[in-house]
Amino acid sequence: MLRHGFPILRSLAVPATVFVAVGLVDTHEQRLRGTVIDPWQDTPHRHELYCLSWEELRELAAGGWEIGAHSMTHPLLTGVDDARLAWELQQSKRRCEEMLGVPCRTMAYPTGDFDERVERAVEAAGYEAAAALPRRFDDPHPLAWPRVSIQRRDRGLAFRVKVSPIVRALRRSPVWPLLDEVWLRARRRPERAYPTAQS
Repeated sequence: MLRHGFPILRSLAVPATVFVAVGLVDTHEQRLRGTVIDPWQDTPHRHELYCLSWEELRELAAGGWEIGAHSMTHPLLTGVDDARLAWELQQSKRRCEEMLGVPCRTMAYPTGDFDERVERAVEAAGYEAAAALPRRFDDPHPLAWPRVSIQRRDRGLAFRVKVSPIVRALRRSPVWPLLDEVWLRARRRPERAYPTAQS
């Protein structure tokens, strides 16, 4: 992100938001974990699963980027009890603000996982907005704002489809469930498990 994405977006005068699993910042022993991420743990790309440092995050913030929270430890928030949920949300917000010196107003649900209980806890923790990963973009509101997940294997057509304004409009339409099923079937076709940068 800092080495590639930041310079490109800065040259275009386009800011961005980085969501940080706060408890993993400046810990060089722990990589980010999650259902989408875990297949990359034992690959040549595992070094990309470490969080940026606070110094690097300050550099992004100074460049106009927003730093949001992504919980403390990146758990599935629907699977933790109320006390752990409150800690993950409140502590990550507090720590971001303490380390960066600016308000932490937004967060992203790890793996896009949330329900009404989690949403209430996010509101209680003081966040103004939260990013989810819905299959369909139904009536977005601040605490369930849709985001699009771009993965390493999303090249060429897959990337263009995911970021297309037309596809985003379709994800709000009644025809989306049918189109989504076609998309999911196409994505399930056999492929090499761990593509490399040269593939």
